[in-house]
Amino acid sequence: MIHIIKSDMFRVKRNCVFYFILFLAAVPPLLLNIAVRNGIRLGISVFSDMTSFTDVNDIVMSGIQYQKGLGLLCSIFISVYVSQEFSWKTWQNKYLIHRSRIRMYLSKTAVSILICQAVFVVYEITAFVCSSDMSGMISPSYLLSMANALIVYAALGAVLCMISILIKSSPAGTVFSCLYVLFSQSAADNILAFFSGKTDIVSRSLVRITEHGLYCTCLSVCSYYHQSSFSALTVVSPVLIIVLSTLAGAALFNKYEF
Repeated sequence: MIHIIKSDMFRVKRNCVFYFILFLAAVPPLLLNIAVRNGIRLGISVFSDMTSFTDVNDIVMSGIQYQKGLGLLCSIFISVYVSQEFSWKTWQNKYLIHRSRIRMYLSKTAVSILICQAVFVVYEITAFVCSSDMSGMISPSYLLSMANALIVYAALGAVLCMISILIKSSPAGTVFSCLYVLFSQSAADNILAFFSGKTDIVSRSLVRITEHGLYCTCLSVCSYYHQSSFSALTVVSPVLIIVLSTLAGAALFNKYEF
C-alpha cells in the first residue's frame, strides 16, 4: 500500500499542473488582501451567491466554502490526474505489480485527499500571511475551523476521486466533477426548501442527508468559527462521506475491466 501511494505521490510531484494549481490557489487571497487593505470592498457572485469581502475573516471563510473556486481547482486537477491512468493504460501495470485493485483505489483516494487539503492550506496561509492580522492564525477558533475544514476537504477529495475513476474519461470526468462542485449548493438549498415542511419518511430522510452533506457542513464550520464553538457533526459527517464514497467507489472499481 505504501509503495502505491509513493508512486502516485511521485507522479503528482512531477506534474507541473499541480504547482500551477497551487499558484492559482494563492492568487485570490493575495489580490483580495491588497484590495481590502486599500479600502476596496468587493462582492463576488458565483451562480447568484454573493460573497462580500470586507476583512481577512471573509477571505478565510471563502476558503472553507469550497464552492467559491478552490473546489473547481481541485476537481479539474484530480479528474485529469486520475483519468491519465486510463488514457495512458497504466492501471494494468500497477495491477500486475500489486495485484490489488482495492489498494490501488485507496491510494488514489488518499492522494486526492492530500491534493485538496494542500490547495486549501495554500489558500489559507496566503490569506493570513498577506494580511496584517497574523495573530488570527493562532486563535483557538481559527485552528479549530482549520481542522474541521481539512476534514471537509478530505471528503471533497474522496468524492472527486470516486467521480473521476468511475467516469474514466478526462473531459467527462472534469465536467461532472465541476458540476458537482458548482451545483451541490443549489441542490442542497432546493432540497431543504422543498422538503423541510414535509413529514413523510422520504422527505425527512432527504432533509437529514442534505443537512449532513458537504455544503451544509461548510456552513456549520463557518458559523462555529464566528461563535468559537464546536460540533461533532462537522467531523462525523465528512468522515461518513469519506467512508461511504470510498466503499462505493472501491466496490465498483473492483469490477472494472482495464
